[in-house]
Amino acid sequence: RDVLTGLFGGALKREREGAANGRTASGRSADALKNTAVRDQIERYEALLDKHGLLPGDTALAWLLTRPGVTGPIVGPRTREQLDSALRAVDVELS
Repeated sequence: RDVLTGLFGGALKREREGAANGRTASGRSADALKNTAVRDQIERYEALLDKHGLLPGDTALAWLLTRPGVTGPIVGPRTREQLDSALRAVDVELS
């Protein structure tokens, strides 16, 4: 559920870059990021991904692809960058 609201797709990274908009800037994501414990967890998640050279959106979608019962996530890219991210997720190996 949180993947869908953008928390694991780079919400804090976009916020730091001043690019937070849409679902990240308001609603459930914005409310969740006000919670210090949630914010700390997301910061650790994003730091771990940085350490391994992974992008949050790619990794979140890669994780979703490993879930039982998910035959194909529905992605709605609005930009070429978002489409490229969705395609890169197929190559991310999680362990």
